[in-house]
Amino acid sequence: MQPKRIVVRNNPNFDRIKENVFKYKIVTTPNFNLLDEDFILVKNVNDCKISLGTSFENGKKISIKSLTNTIIKPQFGLIDEEWEDLQLEQGASVQFIFIENNWYILSSDGLKMS
Repeated sequence: MQPKRIVVRNNPNFDRIKENVFKYKIVTTPNFNLLDEDFILVKNVNDCKISLGTSFENGKKISIKSLTNTIIKPQFGLIDEEWEDLQLEQGASVQFIFIENNWYILSSDGLKMS
C-alpha cells in the first residue's frame, strides 16, 4: 500500500486570506464595552455591566462566562427583540449572535424569564 501524499501549492492570494484569531478579554471592572472580542470572562469584581455594541458584521458571535453577577445590555434595541437586558448569575454563561443590528441569544445555561 502506497502512503498518501499531501501537496501544498503556492497560493498567490495568500495575503488576502484573513487570519482567524480568537480574541478574548478577562473583565475585572464594573463596566465593559464590547469591542471585537469572541469571548469574555467576567471575574474578580462584585457586579459588572457589559454593553453590546451595534457596529459588527452580521454573524458576529460572542460568548460570555460570568463568575460574578453580570448585566448585559445592548447599546440600542433589545435582546431577542424582546428584552432590555440579560442578567447572568455567578457561574452562568451565554452566547449571542449579531444579525441586522440586533443581538440574539444562541445558547445559555438556562433562561428564567422575569
